[in-house]
Amino acid sequence: MRGFMLAGLVASANASIDPSEMTKADLMTAREAQATRLPRPFETTYTADYRGLPISATGVRSLDIVQQDQSLTYTFSSKALSLFAKLNETSTFNARGTALQPLRYQYERTGLGKNKTQDLHFDWQEGVVTDQAQNDQYSLNREAHFSDRLLYQLQLQVDLLNASENDIKTGIWTYDIFDSGRIKQYVFEVAERQVLTTELGPIQTLRLEKKNDDPDKRTTLWLAPALEYMLIRFIQEDGRDSFSLELQAASIAGEAVKLEE
Repeated sequence: MRGFMLAGLVASANASIDPSEMTKADLMTAREAQATRLPRPFETTYTADYRGLPISATGVRSLDIVQQDQSLTYTFSSKALSLFAKLNETSTFNARGTALQPLRYQYERTGLGKNKTQDLHFDWQEGVVTDQAQNDQYSLNREAHFSDRLLYQLQLQVDLLNASENDIKTGIWTYDIFDSGRIKQYVFEVAERQVLTTELGPIQTLRLEKKNDDPDKRTTLWLAPALEYMLIRFIQEDGRDSFSLELQAASIAGEAVKLEE
């Protein structure tokens, strides 16, 4: 999801630097000098459609960095808003190499059937997850690696960003998802490369399908390799319910994405 070079600290990546004296941009660039890659901060805007409702809806997804003392945390959010409904999801997480570790997951849905709220706090030291919205608590395996219901999408992006071309062609991408005290497994396969026509122009994408034994359930993602595997289109179908996103505009590291003619 992003675009264009940050000014650099790379030459001093091996020097002794006090993190407390570094700006957020410095910390970002130092991180980029490491062997693994994470997407740069981005914001993307989509047209959103829920159940084919004939109303105007806008979706916004973003990745932000939060500097706390001498450490970094990240916030990945997805929002859809219309005149009659609202859907907000946010995942706050740490990055350990290419592994994204959830710290908090927030979900709020209003105006679409029954309202729903979740606020999960992951305490990895104590091995518990607390849903402060529902007053529930669950145990977690501190040695396990799993995502929340939103973060797996960014984890997929990170994994593709760090994979070889051969791994991308042949790989199966499997993610354990924490969902209300249970662990669900999502498996994605690369279906094909496909050029999509968007508001930004034609974009070469990688289409991935989520494997599912239920024929009524289907999740498809189109990601753009040239834009750090930014999400270009998303379709989720579950029986009579459906939700989709179509890219309208994007920025990476504060710079608007503009495709070459």
